[in-house]
Formats: sequence, structure tokens, C-alpha cells
Amino acid sequence: YMFRYVISVCNILTESKKSPMWLQETINCGWGLAFIRLNGKLFRLIIIAQLSLGEKYSLAPDRITFADLNYETITNFLEWLEVERTCSVSTRNQRLAALSAFSAYAQSRSFDAACCFRKDINKIPAKKQGQPTRTAFSLNEVKLLLSLPDTKSKIGLRDRTLLCVMYASGARAQEMCNLTVADVRFDKETATLTLKGKGGKYRHIGIPTAPAKILK
Repeated sequence: YMFRYVISVCNILTESKKSPMWLQETINCGWGLAFIRLNGKLFRLIIIAQLSLGEKYSLAPDRITFADLNYETITNFLEWLEVERTCSVSTRNQRLAALSAFSAYAQSRSFDAACCFRKDINKIPAKKQGQPTRTAFSLNEVKLLLSLPDTKSKIGLRDRTLLCVMYASGARAQEMCNLTVADVRFDKETATLTLKGKGGKYRHIGIPTAPAKILK
């Protein structure tokens, strides 16, 4: 029942293309069930993990039970992902995280049924993966990038200003889109930007003289 419930939720979330708030209202009011407090991405990871388990063990996703999800089954499944499906360590860890999140919810709903499943999941650690190498523009590459817009046109001047301010402040694209005139304070030679970042948090960033003059 638990797996069928999650599959139906995932199908609704994927096909409806509506907001999680709509999904929460549907489950609470329409079905009279408690809402799983997971975002849409995690729902999809859960359903992908279940479909992969079905492919590995020739079981229909809605026929997988907690008894099928023991330590040996899960470890074999994760190994199968890496070896036969040639998935990355990151993908393997995502599948494990999805199953772990679902096991926590399942245990809260039916402790006796999901207890062993939860214990076996907790025995499996996430694999360590190498950190990707960070790349950065060289000074010559930055100069070339800033010289691309045609400053003789208004659009070109706008684009060059945006590039200069983003490079000087380190602002994200969405932060620049949210920037208003009231968020810019010009000092004697420099300027200060008030940026609204992730989570609605504000931060004050100073930019040097050259980009401040272009922005002004």
C-alpha cells in the first residue's frame, strides 16, 4: 500500500505540473491523508529508485513490499546501478537518499512494517565522491567577454553593464533580475548593491570604481 501511495503521488506531481501547494491540498482535503513533506524532485527520485528496483528484480513497482527491501537487496541494487547501468556515484547516492527518505516516512506511518527496512537502509553509507575541479575565467578571457557587446547600441550597452556588474559583485542571474534602482547606492567613487539572494536573505556587496561608473 505504501509504495502504491507514493507512486500515485509521483504520477500526480509529474503529470499535473501544478505546485506542491496544490498537491498538499489535494492529499489533505481530497484524500484525507497526511502529506509527505518532500519536494517534487525527491518524489521523482523515489519513483525512479522503485522503477529501477523493479527492473533489477523483475518486480512491478507497485508489487514491491518491505520484505523485498532487505540489506542484501538494496546493496545489490546499488551495485547494479554502478556496474550494469554505469551510473555515477552521485546517482547512486541520490537513489539511496530517496529510499532513505521514504523509509523514514514509512516508519512513521507503519512502524512494524517498515522497521527492518529502515534499519537496513541506515546500515548503508553514502559513497564518497571526488569534488569536481573548479574552473575560472582568466583575465584575458574576462576582457574578451566584456568586449563582446556593441556599446554603440542601447542593448549592447545594457549587456556590457550587466556583465561588468555581475563580474564585479559575483551576483547570481536572478539577483540581477531582482535588482531595482532603490537597491543601488552610489558613494563618492564606488557603489553598493543590496541583493536579495536565496531564501529571501539580503546581502550588501560593494563594487569598485570602474563598474560603478558604467552602472551610473
